[in-house]
Amino acid sequence: MTNNNKLVVKDNALIDASFNLSLIEQRIMLL
Repeated sequence: MTNNNKLVVKDNALIDASFNLSLIEQRIMLL
């Protein structure tokens, strides 16, 4: 259970990071 939870947390962190990067890229494109 602990290992699975850690993997899920890592996946969520990666998704959040990629989502934030896409938002930043969109803002740069708008500028």
